[in-house]
Amino acid sequence: MIPLGAGNGALKLTTARYFTPSGRPIQDAGIVPTIEVSQPSPTNQQSQPSGLQSFVPPDPKDDKALHAALDVLRGQRPR
Repeated sequence: MIPLGAGNGALKLTTARYFTPSGRPIQDAGIVPTIEVSQPSPTNQQSQPSGLQSFVPPDPKDDKALHAALDVLRGQRPR
């Protein structure tokens, strides 16, 4: 508990550890994708905000990640 001053309450911090379904902790290395899909970003990104962003094409037929996910759900190998 961290008091925030007279009449302002307090802040309670909690911590947790996260694990994959197989029991491997992900705090240190994170998750490495089993299937990597590259989606080319448009050359004109002036309207995109700065920072790390994932590009999702406006037309679903152009979304490579979507098609790869659907292939996996269908039991097919991603294109």
